[in-house]
Amino acid sequence: MKTKWNIARGWRGERRIERHMLLVALFLAAGLLVRLVLALTCRAIPNYSDMAEYNYLAAEGQFNPHRPPLYPLFLRGIYALWGDYNYTAVFVVQSIISSAGILLMYWTVSRMWNRRSGLIAAALYAVYPSLILYNLTTLTESLSVFVVIAMMAVAASKWNDGRIAVVQAVVAGTGMLIKPAFLFFVPGLFFTVRKKVRFVVVLACICAPWILYNGIHSHRLILVSDTGALNFYMSYNPEAKGGFVQIPGWENVSQREYIRMGLDFIKQHKLRAVEIVHTKIYALFELGWDRGTMRDIVGGEGRAHVVMYAYLAVFVFGFLGLARLCRRTHAPVVAPVVSYVVLTMLLSIFVVRFRSLIEPLLIAYAAAVFGGAAIRDGEPILSAKPKAPRRA
Repeated sequence: MKTKWNIARGWRGERRIERHMLLVALFLAAGLLVRLVLALTCRAIPNYSDMAEYNYLAAEGQFNPHRPPLYPLFLRGIYALWGDYNYTAVFVVQSIISSAGILLMYWTVSRMWNRRSGLIAAALYAVYPSLILYNLTTLTESLSVFVVIAMMAVAASKWNDGRIAVVQAVVAGTGMLIKPAFLFFVPGLFFTVRKKVRFVVVLACICAPWILYNGIHSHRLILVSDTGALNFYMSYNPEAKGGFVQIPGWENVSQREYIRMGLDFIKQHKLRAVEIVHTKIYALFELGWDRGTMRDIVGGEGRAHVVMYAYLAVFVFGFLGLARLCRRTHAPVVAPVVSYVVLTMLLSIFVVRFRSLIEPLLIAYAAAVFGGAAIRDGEPILSAKPKAPRRA
């Protein structure tokens, strides 16, 4: 029998609130409080690395083909309301959006397994250090993580096939216009949605204005960002180490030329190319945090250790859960993240902060392990088509 708490409503009777909803509300309040306290007390100034470019584009109201438009527009909206370079306002707004992910995590994991696992997932996400700290930057990771959770929630919904295809296209298109790496989620989404034509049409319509803008101003076809070919060559060249490499004069080289040079390097140095991919895979699993962009935010050694070892627990139990509890009906949730990881390792560079896009999935499966979920728990996400009755 479900435990319920009662709140009096006078002579009209009683309103019953289930205990699990009170726990969700508690986790939401705690997660929001932690985020807001850090946002209001953070004194870091994100004026270096990629953060400086996003700030400049937002404050000046400019676009360039290197950066998709939605995150600069997001910052521009905040600066228009609270003043240019008002980083505290950015941190607060991002923290509020991040807190909404607590509800999505609870709903998604409860749908995949059971309510207990959903509560654990909400609690883990509410206090997970690295995803909280990205809210204190002007990097796309904060919004990108929320988009990934939204993608998981749509995949776990009971909506009909047509609606899922449309909403996933909207979510993926929004992600691509925030962070180019969302292009790597698209193959996994394409192979798991059933209304594939509808998915492709809606996704194309969302990206078309940005493609048209780039075509008019750059006089060339750019799907999301013109740095994709550069990242491919940055990943496969004599100086490559799996991450960022300085390429002088890169703006004067065509995308086609970068792809050609990267492919030539792979053909001529096959073992070296395999070693580079191995280095990127190692970076996915290693302990650590992105010191290049979060050094002023993480601060002291104690907080740095929390960031490192919190990932270790989620990593171990998340992959354990994937190995034990993943089933065929979870494909719409898992496949997009898998395609992101595989294509990033093969076609682009990889640094520690890029793994933030897979952490919601690991949190979900770690919560399932802690919650004692079994394969039989939950309802099918993809219902099998009923078989036609046999004729006598």
